[in-house]
Amino acid sequence: MHALALTVGELRETARAPELATLARRIDRSVDALEDLLDALLDISKLDAGAIAPENQAFPVQTLLERLADEMVSAAEAKGLRFRVVPTTLWTETDPTLLGRILLNLAANAVRYTREGGIVVGCRRRGVETEIVVADSGIGIAEGNRARIFREFYQAGNPEHDRAKGLGLGLAIVDRVARLLGHTISVRSQLGRGSAFGVRGPIVVLRAPSAAPSAAPEAGTELAGVRVLVVDDEPDVREALGGLLARWGCSVEVAGSGADALASDGVPPALVLCDLRLGEGESGFDVLERLKARWGERLQGVVVTADAAPELIVEARARGYPLLHKPVRPAKLRALVEQLLRERAAA
Repeated sequence: MHALALTVGELRETARAPELATLARRIDRSVDALEDLLDALLDISKLDAGAIAPENQAFPVQTLLERLADEMVSAAEAKGLRFRVVPTTLWTETDPTLLGRILLNLAANAVRYTREGGIVVGCRRRGVETEIVVADSGIGIAEGNRARIFREFYQAGNPEHDRAKGLGLGLAIVDRVARLLGHTISVRSQLGRGSAFGVRGPIVVLRAPSAAPSAAPEAGTELAGVRVLVVDDEPDVREALGGLLARWGCSVEVAGSGADALASDGVPPALVLCDLRLGEGESGFDVLERLKARWGERLQGVVVTADAAPELIVEARARGYPLLHKPVRPAKLRALVEQLLRERAAA
């Protein structure tokens, strides 16, 4: 799946003839569906295994709502729907990334099951709690189905199992993440009229706004000429990943092992993408440490793996290496590469 996703990403970059571009888009949609399924199952397995630890902090709810709008407006407009955020001054304290995942799943479901009208997201005060509400004018949920919508693969509005309507895992993830964070989820719905999902959390005292942050580097950093070393013992993955990076303008070198990587006589790379489990039991963590010892601590390293073991996530965090789980989406890979290069330039 990892090699396939990268190869399709390269195909999309090169397909110019209309019939090839259409075929590439169809393949890409199929790969996206598989990746969505694997990502969702991985999320559920990590939540069930207790591998995700919340990192709570106080923050204004409005920042989360604005980020949600940025991610969902295009999808809503593509269906002719309105997506609106009601401004709020309330603050809450929780893990913003995990709460954002809850809201993204709820908003994606709202867009998926709404044919006309729109989606409104806002936050209201409920005593000592905040309640963030995602409301839609969609198909609604029959009262008898509300107890089942948080089960894996259950879809009340998709009897034909149309994959365009999702996998039936979004609300299962919402339920698990909410329980992890200690939030409660409420559902109000009327069949044929729409639904409103509420997420309750604590209110914190409003804080004075901090100084405006310095301007962030512009997105879309140019990758032309950036030296990247790919270390992977699987030839298909090396070829696919190297080809995709080359299409983005990177100067790519590939190696099948730590020894091959260390044998390079060229200019030090700016970034190393290293598989975790190489041949003969070699660890990607160890390879990156040896490459840093040779080329210096400024070398940026990323570990790529299909392993979702909780202890691995903890070790990667402790060593300071970003972790990418296979199959890696090209867009996610590019965003991480650009982010790491901006951090390197700033340092």
